[in-house]
Amino acid sequence: MIETPINRAQAAQCRPSPGSLGALFTLCAVSFEGRTFSLNVADIRAGDVIIQSRPSIDQLNPVYRYQRLLFGADVARWTHCGIIDENLTVWDAMPGAHVRSRPLRVLLSESHRLKIVRPVIPPAPVGLRTSLLQFSNHQYSVFSVETVGRLGARLARAGPWPNPATNDGTVMCSLFVSDVLRRSTRHGFFRQLPIAVPADFATDADFTDVPLHWCAAEP
Repeated sequence: MIETPINRAQAAQCRPSPGSLGALFTLCAVSFEGRTFSLNVADIRAGDVIIQSRPSIDQLNPVYRYQRLLFGADVARWTHCGIIDENLTVWDAMPGAHVRSRPLRVLLSESHRLKIVRPVIPPAPVGLRTSLLQFSNHQYSVFSVETVGRLGARLARAGPWPNPATNDGTVMCSLFVSDVLRRSTRHGFFRQLPIAVPADFATDADFTDVPLHWCAAEP
């Protein structure tokens, strides 16, 4: 993974959208099969959610197996999510690491499939930063009493949880992202669900796809 300033040829192929973050950053470039390709980071905005899937599905992955009970196999493959801030830093929650933050270019260097979705009500940068810091000290756990209760209620097709935000200081990746978005926008994302899982970000009407264009930089 390298970072390179956008050049004239790339600019002709990857035009930034109005009001995007692209003018502030260099373009992320990836070496793939001997050629360099660049991702249109200019179209990524603070508050966008990045969801990930491994290149090959691990049938024993507990997140995948749980999500298959809720969705079809195609949607269930999205087993992890994070949220992007105004500095193109990805914040997520992981076992052992708890809540972490990494440059987008580091995440892109890993082997997986990804897609980016945008909340219909995007957070303001100040509100997003405040919300990220508020939840950044939470500990990763899928075995807390509250989380297990929420997961069980989701399988049982129960109605909304009395309090959509976590209140026991523990999170998993989708709880972290949904808590951050609710806190920073005051919008009831996933309020109708006991708990959000990563695949929800790929299907929920409150999120729209952000097209990712991989533009050839050099032959």
